[in-house]
Amino acid sequence: IPFLVYLGFKNKWIRFLLFFLGVLALSCYYEFVEHSPNHQMYSLISVLIIFFYSGKKGKFDFKSFFYLYYPLHLVVLYLIRLFI
Repeated sequence: IPFLVYLGFKNKWIRFLLFFLGVLALSCYYEFVEHSPNHQMYSLISVLIIFFYSGKKGKFDFKSFFYLYYPLHLVVLYLIRLFI
């Protein structure tokens, strides 16, 4: 949905609205059709973060941190699983 919205509309407000409605529709689908817990609702927070992104790189470079964090947290979770 996000990729199609980006390709289809140049206006930032229309893209935001369609993206938000798409995520909201997915959330409602999981809640009412699949009868699963509504964890999808938390993804609506990411829509706001994406909306306010200016397209510019931030002041700090966290690239190295995330390259280390991602595999390390998976190892920690695996070790926790082994001990439980």
